[in-house]
Amino acid sequence: MKNNPHKPGRVREKRAPYARATRAKAPQPVTLHGKPVPDDVLQFCEREGVLEYLRLADELIARHFPDAELLDIAVAEDPETAENAVVIDLGVNASPEELLVREDAFTRSWVDRVPWPHSAKIIPCVYPTRGHNGSTRLQ
Repeated sequence: MKNNPHKPGRVREKRAPYARATRAKAPQPVTLHGKPVPDDVLQFCEREGVLEYLRLADELIARHFPDAELLDIAVAEDPETAENAVVIDLGVNASPEELLVREDAFTRSWVDRVPWPHSAKIIPCVYPTRGHNGSTRLQ
């Protein structure tokens, strides 16, 4: 601390150059394909350490299925492993053949960028909607 030469008797504290007043930014809501992610899904992702991969899933869905409609996102039990995972149901206006090609490209990108076992904690499921007369789960 130094004495302030302009005001005798006052002590001036030395501040670090980075000690500026800044406003805390409000956290951005987590969305998937433009829709808010339910709280229970966010809590699961945080607990399992896969929240960054949920964001990556959103990026890859936008790239490989830009015309997809988010039907549902929920934490569900994987019947093959009896462990919980985030299941992302997507409807895509494509023929089954076209959908298989796009899903294969998505899966290659996903496996290349997400290590196991994290890749098993988020499961995208893609369904063709072209010519489909049934209703979706989320309306």
